[in-house]
Amino acid sequence: MVGRKRRKPRVIDPTKISELGKQFFQYVTDKDEDWQRNMKKNDLRTCFMEEYKPWLLQDGQKPAYNFSTMIFYLRKQKKVKVIKNSGEVFYFEQTGYASVDQHRLFQRLEVEGKPKDRQFPSRCEVCGVMSNSESQQKDHLRGARHRLNLTTLAIRKLQDPLLGDKHGVTIGNRDSLAVVDGKITVSCVQDDVKIVRLFVSCSDQAVSLELVTLLSQDSRLYITDEDGLTEGKVTLNFDPGQEYEITLRCECQDFGEIRAPVAFGFKLQSTKELFHIFRVVIFSVAGGEDRDILTPSAPYSRTSKVALTPRSSNVLSGTPFTFSGKGKLPQKINMDNYYIPDQVSKSLNSNNPGRIESLQDPLSEENYSQKFENLLYAEEHQMKVDIRRYDKKAAEMSKSRTHVGLLNLKVPGLAENRPSVLRGDHLYATHSDGSRDKSYRGYVHHIEQEVVSLSFHADLVHSFIDKMKFDIQFTFSRFPLKLQHFAVDSERMDMDEMKAILFPTPKELQGTDPEELQTLRQRQLFNRTLASNTEQVQAVYHILRGSSLPAPYLVFGPPGTGKTVTVVEAMKQVYHQIPGSFILACAPSNSAADLIAKRLLDTGPVAKSHLLRMSALSRSWEAVDPDLKKFKVCLNYDDQGHVVFPGIDALKEKRIVVVTMVTAGRLVLADSFKDHFTHIFLDEAGHAIEPEALISVTGLLPKDGQLVLAGDPKQLGPVLRSPISKQNGLGELLFTLTGE
Repeated sequence: MVGRKRRKPRVIDPTKISELGKQFFQYVTDKDEDWQRNMKKNDLRTCFMEEYKPWLLQDGQKPAYNFSTMIFYLRKQKKVKVIKNSGEVFYFEQTGYASVDQHRLFQRLEVEGKPKDRQFPSRCEVCGVMSNSESQQKDHLRGARHRLNLTTLAIRKLQDPLLGDKHGVTIGNRDSLAVVDGKITVSCVQDDVKIVRLFVSCSDQAVSLELVTLLSQDSRLYITDEDGLTEGKVTLNFDPGQEYEITLRCECQDFGEIRAPVAFGFKLQSTKELFHIFRVVIFSVAGGEDRDILTPSAPYSRTSKVALTPRSSNVLSGTPFTFSGKGKLPQKINMDNYYIPDQVSKSLNSNNPGRIESLQDPLSEENYSQKFENLLYAEEHQMKVDIRRYDKKAAEMSKSRTHVGLLNLKVPGLAENRPSVLRGDHLYATHSDGSRDKSYRGYVHHIEQEVVSLSFHADLVHSFIDKMKFDIQFTFSRFPLKLQHFAVDSERMDMDEMKAILFPTPKELQGTDPEELQTLRQRQLFNRTLASNTEQVQAVYHILRGSSLPAPYLVFGPPGTGKTVTVVEAMKQVYHQIPGSFILACAPSNSAADLIAKRLLDTGPVAKSHLLRMSALSRSWEAVDPDLKKFKVCLNYDDQGHVVFPGIDALKEKRIVVVTMVTAGRLVLADSFKDHFTHIFLDEAGHAIEPEALISVTGLLPKDGQLVLAGDPKQLGPVLRSPISKQNGLGELLFTLTGE
């Protein structure tokens, strides 16, 4: 029988274990504010095992010793002091930010669940921030915003004991302001700078003032003192009868209340016991009549945070909304769905975009389609996360009185597009009583202010009782995303043709004929106010002559410099001087497209029968600009106010078609207009991402066609949701790249 081999005793390397302990305590104290550490052993072990060790492994390192060995040795070497105070407490000589302390406190308050029990995407129940992966969640939990919110929450939970004076320490003010329940209210005037002088006094026993910190990131608030205590540079010892002054300053720029919570940390010199006192200074800024107008009609209440509710795999659908007058425009091209590939989705969920092909590479002809496809995937992934914040739990529905068979749902914020819901969209409803054997897909048929009328499956409609409660999950239309993918699809995009537009070669414009320019200025302009501006007249001249071809012509400038006026004049000149021309005018929004149509019809040569302002199917008659409604012959609405798309032949008779960039996709999918439009104008191009701007360009611009881009690259660009897409170039505009 072979005896068991005895393990060699482990050799303790003092250098390695000291280094490990030093690194661990540096991790715990975390480099910021001056907070003394007070942690129980179990809390410290949890921090080592669940936070520090995985962090080391992720960084490619491995702890040389376990927690018990490290603590035993460090205690033996007197690197760690131990105080017996209602259980074993480790006290660190180092100071640092109390991120771990606050995290443990928050766990003791039983507000936040364990991260390992969560599903992603997950919402932070303190801050409302969505995390797509565990690593993102950990980064957020260690961030300044989360720690500040944790502190605020802890103060609210322990408000009464924290706001009161204790151990003979009193916090008052030099201005004889009343202190009510730890709160000091100061009356202020707008644009005034108000100073409140707080003082700390001690009457019974000696204490040390360890910290004074302002628990607010409001840039209007400042806290100072003579010795640098508020900056964490010193601690002060107090004997009975001594006082110390702290100055709090507020720049009262806005009406309303500005709250300044201030935390004071003390230690009894006799017992070394730590305690805190808080004061909340409220600067009330009076505002006269304007303030009365802005007074809320009801108390503010936060939007309830809805936990993710898994939908049943058994989904029963209602009747999709049928647009009454779709018209004769066919859809000859069927787009792919362009769903997010599994591998890309996994990389985005793990917050590791480096694994996604071409995403972080510089844009080039070779990776153009791949890069933009992945940027759009990243944007859609974030849109799926963001839409969840609008989900409603236990929402009541009622039977519609005006639309038989439909159910009404009130959606606060609908008028501000929070969320954006259009006719034809759908959402999901699941019973709130816990029976999740099936979900219902409801289609939006009517929208009136903040109420949507929905068509659900007969199974729900027949069993429905007023005031029944449902968990609601909203969705968004993928049609614009599909069109953008379609525009940059490598199987459709001819890079040889598009190179001159996407990667133009710098060149000098063709020379200007002084006589022609003078004739245009003096006799031919339809908007005579342009005659005094040489740059605007030259822009119209070069667009008319196609001087920039094959590259686009750019019209740019700050707000109010007449970009849209110049573009509209150029369209009128092309229409008037080039009889065989056909113009497509695009803008990112309906309001911008309506403005172009109105200005084209105001004065000049454009016949009403030659212009069409083509709206999308989901746009109601009520949403059309009132000034444009008098030109009904130029609009694609029937007598009942339904959108009707004209047939191909009818559209080709129109000399000018005005659409949004997304609605231009309807012309692309008809597959009959590739060589039809001679000029394409994209107004407000600085507000559109490149794939959106390219919907009309790659699908409709002929090889010898003229593209004109107008906008201001210095203004706010398109609204992007994904930080990954922002960091990797989706915010770079076609307008900007073309103009470099």
